[in-house]
Parts: sequence; structure tokens; C-alpha cells
Amino acid sequence: MKRQIFRTVFIGMALACVPLGLAANAAEGAQPGVISAVPEKQTISLAKGQVLSLVMPKIDPAGATERQEYSKRAFTIARSLGLQLEGSFTIPAKIVGNFTPDIALFFSWPNQAAETALSLHAEWPEIKALRPKAWEELKIYTVTLEGDTTLEFDPTKSYTLAIAWLNPARPNDYYKYMEAISDDVQAVGGRFILKMVEPRFEAHASPKVAPGQVTIAEWPSDSSVAELRRREGYAEKYAYFESGVSRFEFYRIAPVIK
Repeated sequence: MKRQIFRTVFIGMALACVPLGLAANAAEGAQPGVISAVPEKQTISLAKGQVLSLVMPKIDPAGATERQEYSKRAFTIARSLGLQLEGSFTIPAKIVGNFTPDIALFFSWPNQAAETALSLHAEWPEIKALRPKAWEELKIYTVTLEGDTTLEFDPTKSYTLAIAWLNPARPNDYYKYMEAISDDVQAVGGRFILKMVEPRFEAHASPKVAPGQVTIAEWPSDSSVAELRRREGYAEKYAYFESGVSRFEFYRIAPVIK
């Protein structure tokens, strides 16, 4: 399958094919929000059965040695199993939440067996143990795709990333909220381009509770979300959000164009 692979501008190094968590060390010295001046759309094309992971790292400044070792060892194994970097995103703004990642990265595996093979590798427990020393936090959200998936990113548009942990007492209310606002999102020119429902979750410095949904939305501009909230009837729909979510993170992200 032909893919268009995003490449970062951080420290002048391409990050294509970097395994899970490795690209975080490229965030050192990065300039948030910097993307190519070329207004070229970029596409991620994935097939049913592939595994998609969103990686959000926060480096530990004292962990450079551990990051280097992790990168060297994990890269060799994961690349041989077919891991690909699919997209890199800067994070110009954290809107809601206590976590401030350095970057957001999408990776793909050919299938579930390939992802599982990494965790079963004899060296993996020792390699993975380096994460807490290399990063203050490394959050990974993973789903196996149930159908062919194409994600298109336009550098002239605005993008948001929402991560919702559900209220156990009312777990369906967040989904009701997302359904209720779907027409309003379209009315302001937005669209949902990815919903990772009940993703598998990895972290070493956060509660191990997985979110109910990870959502990326495209908007005409940075002001579109505020326009959405001003629409008539939004307050009533927002009540489902308030009752349905126990924890929430919301970011503005920008694609790094190759």
C-alpha cells in the first residue's frame, strides 16, 4: 500500500519508521506549531486489520541516555516487525487537561500479530523498563482498525484532539453528546475525521484506566469550536458531556507536513 509519510522538522531529522515512543526525543528543542509553508494536503491510508497507535510523550530532561538506548534497541525490533510512522503533529495549545505532551505521533502495525510480537520479544521487558527514566510520561492509545481508513490533513485547516475518560455511572452520556452535536459540528464547517473507541491504553505515570474515546476533528479555523459552543441548544447537549465524562484532555494539534 502506498503511503504518504509525514516527516517532522524537529532538529532536522526525519522520523519516518521510528518505533513507538522513540520520536519523543526529537521534541527536545522543537518549536511548537511550526509546519511547512507548503499548503499540501497529507493522507494516511490504512487497511482493515492494521493497528493504529497514537503516542503522546513528555520527555524527562535527565533521561537522554535512556532515550537513546531505548531508541536504538526498540527501533531494530519494531522496524523488523513492520512498524511505520504515519503522522507527526505539533501541539500549539493545550486547552483542557493536566498533561502537556511534547508532540503527538501516529504509528501503524501491519496487523495485531505484529504488535503482539514486540511485547513477546525476549528483550522487550528490559527495553520497556527504560520508559519511566526516559520520559516523564508516555501515553499510547491503540486500536485495531475495523475497516479501511483514510485520514486527510489540510495545513490550511485547524485540528483538535479530544480524549475522554467516561463516567462509570453514566458511560453512554458522552456518546450521546457526540451524536447530539454532530449536526452542529457540520454546520460550523467541521467534521470528525477519526474516532478511536475504547482504545487500549499504556502509560507509566498515569492511572491505567483507558479512555472511552479519542477523537480528532477538523475545523475551518481555530475559532470554530467557540462558534460551535455559541449555537442555539448547545448548552442542553453539553449537559451530556458534563454527566458522561470523568476526565478530559483537549488539544489543538497541527500536522507536520513532509
